[in-house]
Amino acid sequence: MRKCKLRPGVGCKATILTKFIHPKQSNIDASHRSTVVLLSNEKKTVGRKSQECYTFRFVDGNNSDIFYAVKTHFKIVEEGRNEDFFDSVSAGEIRVEARSKKFNEPKMKWRKSKAKRILYNALLEGIIPVDDKNFQQMSLEDVYSIDPELALYDYSKLKNRLNRLRNKILELDRRADDDLIAFNNYKKNHKPSLFSHKGFIQWQGSSAQEHLWDDLEDYVKDPSMKPMELWKSRPEYMNEFPLDAFRDKIKQEIRTAKYAYILRKHSDNTCLLTYPSTDYVFANNREEIASAQDDCLTDALDDELWTIHQNPDVSNPVPKTKNLLLVFPENVVIEWEDVVNRSLVNDENEFPGLSLTVSETHPNASGRSVGHFVYWKIGRSDIRMAKKGPVQQMRKNRLGFQFGFAGNEPSEGGGAAPDMAMS
Repeated sequence: MRKCKLRPGVGCKATILTKFIHPKQSNIDASHRSTVVLLSNEKKTVGRKSQECYTFRFVDGNNSDIFYAVKTHFKIVEEGRNEDFFDSVSAGEIRVEARSKKFNEPKMKWRKSKAKRILYNALLEGIIPVDDKNFQQMSLEDVYSIDPELALYDYSKLKNRLNRLRNKILELDRRADDDLIAFNNYKKNHKPSLFSHKGFIQWQGSSAQEHLWDDLEDYVKDPSMKPMELWKSRPEYMNEFPLDAFRDKIKQEIRTAKYAYILRKHSDNTCLLTYPSTDYVFANNREEIASAQDDCLTDALDDELWTIHQNPDVSNPVPKTKNLLLVFPENVVIEWEDVVNRSLVNDENEFPGLSLTVSETHPNASGRSVGHFVYWKIGRSDIRMAKKGPVQQMRKNRLGFQFGFAGNEPSEGGGAAPDMAMS
């Protein structure tokens, strides 16, 4: 529980940065702090201005040496006696003064005041008890002295204002519990529907959607093919969706593919690494990719996915290794090396990987943000990535890693290569 704010007074202990002390101290480090005992509250001329200052002496110094500093630089660590507070107002005296008929509150009404927010947050944080059992453990005087902002408002109104905030929080908590119970009952009584409101199955995850991904490229390249012809080409289309709904799904998937293509096309810089092979191919645009010596690079440029390279030097059974597509801004430098990582699933098999050291250069600042990444493939659709360095920072700087996988042929050592795209 957070303690009440300590109040300055005669005899209280405080700390202050030594550089703010007058007369100035010599040969002192800028971050050095001194522990002092406050003596009085006076006005002094500091920086050609008359400012409120505290006079003090050092705890371990000569009692006859008196120093001063602007009071805003002090941090109170231990209070003195209540009757020696500089503001000359104790908790009981605050109550008496606030109860005066002549008490004038600020122009800012309580409803929108900072004091109300402070009181509300203190209730939420548990500084002031909210429940009935613990509410009496903290007196109104203690509540009133939590923050100086509260002393600006009438003490006689504090009890009602506090009770209203307390009841509001209790009511919101009760409603939140009721809402959660109602929501859980709704989920229990209303299972997820397997069918849309039109009577056919959900499109996402259906076999018709998977087949359409395979057929869509040929459909787009053949202007003479009508939606009905594509619909009749597979029983999954005809059995699961009517023609008018299937026609809408074709348009939907084409829009999705176009949007994904635009995002890739507008990337600042594209680097393609074919791995594992002895030569790493870097390309800044699609023309350079198309002119690469490996024929496999031109097989599926429209999908930004490339054919698999199988490393002949790897003797252990491994899935076919995919090409790794990396998209970087122009201020990124990469270095790489081959690594071999053991499977997290089966320690008997080793999987080849590519270790990348990625550096981001900053034109207007010295130094670079460096991160280390290790990619390798395990299983059918799982990617394991070991990472070291400020990875989260690099991601916030939008280094934009994209990696794609294509193909579904079984590897030479057995097992099926992943057939899903990931980016």
